[in-house]
Amino acid sequence: MGKHAAGIGIIGGSDGPTSIFMAGKRRFSLRLMRRRRLIARIRRRVKPEPHTVEELIAYIEKKYGARRLAEDSISFKEQYRCARAALVMQERPELLKLPVPEFPSVERKNPDRKAIEDYFARVEARQKEAEAIPDSEVPMDFAIYYIALKENGRECGSLEVTTEKLRQTAGVSFSYRNKKQGERAKAISRDIYRYFGFSAQDAQEGSVRFLSFVTALYDL
Repeated sequence: MGKHAAGIGIIGGSDGPTSIFMAGKRRFSLRLMRRRRLIARIRRRVKPEPHTVEELIAYIEKKYGARRLAEDSISFKEQYRCARAALVMQERPELLKLPVPEFPSVERKNPDRKAIEDYFARVEARQKEAEAIPDSEVPMDFAIYYIALKENGRECGSLEVTTEKLRQTAGVSFSYRNKKQGERAKAISRDIYRYFGFSAQDAQEGSVRFLSFVTALYDL
């Protein structure tokens, strides 16, 4: 069986124009309505009980044997680069000269592929511009913690928990090779999000932290 991957982003992250186009309006509308109902239910029933990133790190190290990835590893460098670019675009957009690309109007039966390709080229160009902004402009305290999934003594999947202490954000991504380990990875991911939790203010404002909690329960 091939390798599967899934996860929830730590910074920003939502159902954007691409996913709407790929899923179709009706399917997206149904998902959106279900998620809105889930958000309302969680706000009513789930007690806000947040933990800090520092507490989360101690939790996953003790319970799951998580280890911190070296900062010179390929995975760390790639995710750090993407996370910083996302923060630049969110927190310091004035530093960027390129405008936010506008997703082209498309027809499902006959999409304008040239317009779509141009859109993604503009997205990539703005991403690279954001990546070039000096670290001093958007400082981060970023780390990745690795959790191995093993079966019969062999590694057959893993989770990566990304953390950012300055903004107190965290997220989980995972990969697996069979259904059994996939279910285990999802269960661990849900446990991590439940432990990290959210504050009353997060729930009221619909913050990224709160919506990540909702997504973990809804999509996993």
